[in-house]
Amino acid sequence: MKHPRTVRQQITPVLALTTVLLVLTGFLGVLSAYLSYRSIVRLTDEIRPASESNAAILQDLSDAQTSVRAWVLSGERETLETYEQGVARLPRHQEALRTQTAGDASLETLVEEQEKAAEAYLRDYAEVRASTPGGPGTYDPALFGLGEERFDAVREVNSQVADALEQEVERTRARAVLRARRTGIALGFFAVFGVVATVSAGGRLLREIHDPLEHLESVVRRQAAGERDARAALEGPRETRNVARALNDLADESERSRQAEEKVAAEIRALDTARSDFVSNVSHELRTPLTTLSAIVEMVEDEFDGKLSAAHQRMLESTQRNVARLRTLIEDLLTLAQAEQLTPGLREVDLCRLVRDVVDDLRLNARRRAIRVTVTAPSEPVLVLAEPGQLQRVFVNVVSNAVKFSNDGDVVAVIVDQHADEVDVRVVDHGIGIPAADLTNIGGRFFRASNAVAGQIPGTGLGLRIVQTIVNNHGGSLSLDSVEGEGTTTTVTLPVVEPDPDTRTGADSSPG
Repeated sequence: MKHPRTVRQQITPVLALTTVLLVLTGFLGVLSAYLSYRSIVRLTDEIRPASESNAAILQDLSDAQTSVRAWVLSGERETLETYEQGVARLPRHQEALRTQTAGDASLETLVEEQEKAAEAYLRDYAEVRASTPGGPGTYDPALFGLGEERFDAVREVNSQVADALEQEVERTRARAVLRARRTGIALGFFAVFGVVATVSAGGRLLREIHDPLEHLESVVRRQAAGERDARAALEGPRETRNVARALNDLADESERSRQAEEKVAAEIRALDTARSDFVSNVSHELRTPLTTLSAIVEMVEDEFDGKLSAAHQRMLESTQRNVARLRTLIEDLLTLAQAEQLTPGLREVDLCRLVRDVVDDLRLNARRRAIRVTVTAPSEPVLVLAEPGQLQRVFVNVVSNAVKFSNDGDVVAVIVDQHADEVDVRVVDHGIGIPAADLTNIGGRFFRASNAVAGQIPGTGLGLRIVQTIVNNHGGSLSLDSVEGEGTTTTVTLPVVEPDPDTRTGADSSPG
């Protein structure tokens, strides 16, 4: 069985070919640059200085000739200074030209001929004429003609040297152009070859790497969209096959986990239903004997009113308190069990009116401790979608808690504040507050703040749990902000519904 190649094994040949092409291209570029540099060096360091030296030799001899003629015409000795300077410079320029043309036989021959012609001009004419008197009447036509002949010979050889140097420049330029052209052709060939090779190798890589990866992506998208039976084909390089195999294993494991989760969720729902049914049944079963017990205690109190000893009276009062506590606990358990079920029969409720009704019902109990409860709410109805009885229970619990945990003579503020598509109901008290260590546990079943327990303030520990459950069922949220010894702010946030113009005035707020 042929083993699939790895991505590395597939990419390595392409990278190697690309590297070779880049190295060859770079080598050709460097070689061309080096040869071009050599040509430029020859032009700037050899040929151009030689041309300058050749021109300087002609200039030296021209200065000497001009100076001698001025001597012949004027006879003034200072006119020969230019002649002497030119003759003094000439050997240096001739030596420089010999050095710069060394190695080129044809140029060496011309340079030697130029030196002989210059020597003949100086020997046969310039030195002779400069050493004899000058001035009017000293003109010698024969000697002048010889000087012109010798200088023409110098000029002709100098011109030949200049032409030879110019030809060398042209040859160097031609070689440089030819070399650049050949380099360009070679680079073009490698470029075309590289493009063809890269396209060919890229197409192969596209088929062998990209297509399997695209298939994997498609499978992942199908699985994310909920297609549980989507599986990846084992194709492409070894790594891609390994990823596909791992993806299939993960999908299989996810399917097994999903089935297990569904089974556990079904069992949890069954247990939750059984628990709710148990709590409801037990609460109902306890309610009847508890009512009977309460009635018996009341009968005993009425029949033996004033006849019981102080100890027996305290026992009777303790029994009454505990019966009342059990009744409250049973009512809270029943309410919580009902709240944990889905809330049916939601309808539009005027939250402002409901809150005002709750506060009115609780004011009498608050006045017994000189606690004042205030309401700040919009004058227009604020409609929420709710089950009125449950929503009323929310604010009864929250406001009664604020009153219960306030100090005598305090003020409890209830504020209804609508913003955008939500409404906040804040209940602010300045009572005992909640210790910071207890805040994270507030709202748990049967949990009560440590300072409330220490202060023997009655309660079941189910009130906030009931509130949280009902608010969640209504799509809202509950938050607490409390500082021990300073008070608590409880905020209930609910979504607002747009009022129906036909039913605006008939929005319900009653629990019945």
